[in-house]
Amino acid sequence: MPQITVHNIESPSRSDRVFWLLEELESTYDVVTYLRMPTLMGAAPPELFKHSLFGKGPALSIDGESFGESGYVLHRILTHPEIMASAPSHIEREQSNWSVHWAHAAEAAGMTWLQEEDMVAVAGKAWVEGRIGEATPEELRGMERFSSWYSWEIDRPQSQNFIDKGKTEQWLAEHEGCNFTGTEKFGIGDFMMLAGIHSLCAGSRSVMGYKVGPHIKAWWQRVSTRPQFLRALERIKTEENLTLRQQKQKQWG
Repeated sequence: MPQITVHNIESPSRSDRVFWLLEELESTYDVVTYLRMPTLMGAAPPELFKHSLFGKGPALSIDGESFGESGYVLHRILTHPEIMASAPSHIEREQSNWSVHWAHAAEAAGMTWLQEEDMVAVAGKAWVEGRIGEATPEELRGMERFSSWYSWEIDRPQSQNFIDKGKTEQWLAEHEGCNFTGTEKFGIGDFMMLAGIHSLCAGSRSVMGYKVGPHIKAWWQRVSTRPQFLRALERIKTEENLTLRQQKQKQWG
């Protein structure tokens, strides 16, 4: 079997997609965790440029070849002959059209708008903290009003459109009990959709007032109770805690 190393960026990130897939495949893999830098956006450290074209995580190394972008990472794993030769039967071997569709939609139509709302909030925070420059109380109130208006009138409707009006909820309802492959198997569409749905159902966005339908929640319930997914979360937690302890030990000398 090939030697696999996950280059994990400190949570929250899209690394959960990669860990979950590797656990479903029962793969053996190493992990290197990178702590975020103390910037407003929590940027990745420059060391990640050794493994990712854009210096972002997660990235993956297979037998010494490194590459980034979570969607591409999943694609490389799911099309690797040696890895897939022993893949369990519940993992899609030939990517269905639906699986590919949802893999693209997860970022292009989903995370794009979910993350833009975060960006607007960060911009407002930068003004309040004086990172952009001095602002009068009146200017700060104006920025707060603009951020609130943009989030609720522009970003939120687009995000909500993807969740339910954009057919995600309806599609799952029409494919009762199926995953994003259109079958009971898991495929690249499921692993890509995980990041957004995880955030909406159990992450930072679960308390932000998004309306999440019963069929999306049912998919999340199926996934979040799988032993493979639970092992993935535990591996992420263990590796990040280990890296944090090592960092503190270096600081203390």
